[in-house]
Amino acid sequence: MRATTLYRSVFPTLLLLALGVVAATFLLVRNSVFSVIEAEYGRDLISHLQSATGDAENENELRSALIDFLRHSNSSVLVVDSAGEEFFRGGPNSSEIEVPFPLQPRSEEFTVVRDAVDSSSLPYLEARTELFSRSYSAVLTAPFPLLVQVSRGLYGAAFIAIGGALLLALLFSSLVIAPVKQGLSGLLKLARRVGSADASSFVGNSSLREIQEVAVRLERVSRDIEAHMDGILNEKNETDAVLSSMAEGVIAIDSNERIIRMNGAAMDVFDLELHPKTHPSVQEAIRNTDFLKLVKKVLSSHHPIEGEITLLQDGEKILHVNATPLRNTQADLIGALLVFHDITNLRKLETMRRDFVANVSHELKTPITSIKGFVETLLDGALDNNEDAKRFLGIVLKQSDRLTSIIDDLLSLSRLESDQKNSISFDATDVGEVIHRACQTCESEAQRKGIRLKIEALNGLHTRANGHLLEQAVINLLSNAIKYSHEQNDVIVRVNADEHEIRLSVEDFGIGIPKIHIPRLFERFYRVDKARSRKMGGTGLGLAITKHIAQLHNGFVSVKSTPGQGSVFTLHLPFERSVPKQVNSR
Repeated sequence: MRATTLYRSVFPTLLLLALGVVAATFLLVRNSVFSVIEAEYGRDLISHLQSATGDAENENELRSALIDFLRHSNSSVLVVDSAGEEFFRGGPNSSEIEVPFPLQPRSEEFTVVRDAVDSSSLPYLEARTELFSRSYSAVLTAPFPLLVQVSRGLYGAAFIAIGGALLLALLFSSLVIAPVKQGLSGLLKLARRVGSADASSFVGNSSLREIQEVAVRLERVSRDIEAHMDGILNEKNETDAVLSSMAEGVIAIDSNERIIRMNGAAMDVFDLELHPKTHPSVQEAIRNTDFLKLVKKVLSSHHPIEGEITLLQDGEKILHVNATPLRNTQADLIGALLVFHDITNLRKLETMRRDFVANVSHELKTPITSIKGFVETLLDGALDNNEDAKRFLGIVLKQSDRLTSIIDDLLSLSRLESDQKNSISFDATDVGEVIHRACQTCESEAQRKGIRLKIEALNGLHTRANGHLLEQAVINLLSNAIKYSHEQNDVIVRVNADEHEIRLSVEDFGIGIPKIHIPRLFERFYRVDKARSRKMGGTGLGLAITKHIAQLHNGFVSVKSTPGQGSVFTLHLPFERSVPKQVNSR
């Protein structure tokens, strides 16, 4: 239904009412005036006819009197006798006059008939009377111009009355509608403010008490709504702030498995970009079978559940999911809330812990088993043979040294992992001196394989470091380089610096490392070739210790290697200043 304004609704009603009153008054006045005029005019016509025929004493005189009357009048006359026979008919319209019935009126009074006797523009008046001592009945018709004049006057007055009614309707509509419209306009403004969450500073000013009361009440309601909306908005903002700051992913779904809320962490986990007003189904947004099964299970079981899912996008991710049913105030199920915890690193740590325990057990078991075996051999009688006893005791000593090395490395690694940075002293350290001491420590090992150690370092280069730990890191790198280099080869130690960092590189030209092993080189007990490493006496902890030493110095270790050509291990340490000096090679 098409809406309209208050003025357009009220004005036509008032106008129709006014026009109805004018029309009724006009008809009443018109009928009254016409009745009076017609009666007077009819009496006058009949009086003239009776006067003209009153002296007639016989039918011939009556006929002559009628002819003489018509000669001086525009009237038409039909006269019939008591038997209904036509006695006289004359006048311009006499042929259209019908024989009257009843023939004679009950009294001397006439009867006025308002119908015109022809179709001319002027109306006619038809009157009936008695003539010649009531022996004849006469029907008299005559033009009635006065009726036209009176009608014109009445219609003019009617038009004036209609105009007045229109003006009165306009005036009355304005007087009635103005206060109502004023009040409703205020209410409309208030309603618009309520719709735009701004219902403040409204004062109803209508002259109508009812509208004023409605305005006051509506203003109170609007203020309550505004306060309620502010509370809801604050709660929403707080909820958004909490969800956006959570490291855990949160997804809320409805009972139809459509996503209704999702925080940024969840979007990052599943690599999604959802508009706040879109509510896609879970199947469209997240295509993970384990996750979808978990959603269906929590919605069907109506109980909290938890589980783990694995994502394979951008590398493997393991998520622990807590799924809880969502219920309304009537305890009806309306959806579910799923909270995701990324436990990928935790699982990796657990795997590393298991591997570490297994590796430690294996590394300790090997020398212990060897020691036990040779001791049992000695107890079984090998002590009687001095040569065998010496040889077996030498092996026991070697395995004991290996066992001691493993334990020492484990203790060193444990200290490095547990010690805080502020518990280790950092002093101004001459990097070149550290390199020379490390090379002196590894010199005998290098000479046994005919390997030459070369140093290319900047003299007088100092930085804040722990000299003992830095020396240990370089020794570990040199020891590995010597073990995995071919005999009669070179191992080069280089020191470079710029305004940001110092780079200590150890380069060998040995067997190299396949690319697949490089990401795990610094794990504890990780070996590229386990048999070769054990044969060479390594513990598998040297590179892990080196990595932790670099991290304690806010640095890191990098590797470049080509199988069959050699490797370059580089310690990257932060450097506050650079003092370039001449290169010294030995």
